[in-house]
Amino acid sequence: GGLPDGCIVDADINGVAASKLTGALPAISGASLTGISAGITHANLFRLTSSFTHTGTHTDLTNWEQADDASSGKIGTWSDPSSGIFTFPATGIYDVHAMTMLSISSGVNTPWAGVEIYVTTDNGSNWDLVANGYASQSDDLNTGRWHNQGCDALVDVTDTSNVKLKVRAVSDDNYGNVTFYHGSNNNATYVKFVRLGDT
Repeated sequence: GGLPDGCIVDADINGVAASKLTGALPAISGASLTGISAGITHANLFRLTSSFTHTGTHTDLTNWEQADDASSGKIGTWSDPSSGIFTFPATGIYDVHAMTMLSISSGVNTPWAGVEIYVTTDNGSNWDLVANGYASQSDDLNTGRWHNQGCDALVDVTDTSNVKLKVRAVSDDNYGNVTFYHGSNNNATYVKFVRLGDT
């Protein structure tokens, strides 16, 4: 029933049994540690600042503000977008989520309406559609309807000068108009960024 041969039951440290040692443990420095992530270093949410009725097919959303009500939080330092173009505060892999709240009036047939995420890797010379989310509505409804529609993308930001992002509101302009809503103190139409890790 005893321990096998070779087991150390109460090792001596400088002649003192380990079980007799007392006091604070020595400080451990992480300066030489490798392979440990710093975790999420950047996260933020931007809200549309004013509602609008969309009469075209594609419209870049340009009026954004950082969420700033009492309970809103963010991680890291962020710049406001310029003319609707978002820049990234650091290189890395970002989870981007765009969401819209929209309404379509009664009697309006809308085959598709929602949001799209576009990314450029050459400072705006070319834009790539990386995610889209559409809602639809049949014209047999007696009352208008509200819709929430979103989409997600993982963006590899290898260069903060060249990799940028924008969000578009979209709808089929062959049918009735669609109203996209904002929220100053809540999330109606918004885009959220979370840096997951290094590129």
